[in-house]
Amino acid sequence: MTDSLYAEEGTAVSGYSENGPYHCADCRHLTGVDLCEHPAVLADPALKARRTKDGLVRVNVERGCCAYVRQTKSLDKKEESKSFLSTIKK
Repeated sequence: MTDSLYAEEGTAVSGYSENGPYHCADCRHLTGVDLCEHPAVLADPALKARRTKDGLVRVNVERGCCAYVRQTKSLDKKEESKSFLSTIKK
């Protein structure tokens, strides 16, 4: 379940797409210039070719986004990661 107001699209695991109304430039999971650190994006097999040697995933800052975009800092990153990981361990 995501907080998105828009229909789901993109990859099966993280919902990453480069066609949506949101973009990675506004997301707090963006690190560096164009790298994502969200656990769902990191675990997404469809994004394997975009992984860097450090294990982060290169994203399109202006057009890319996943289903877990967080434009505000309403949740602590560690708490959000634990929440996501608990859904995939079942």
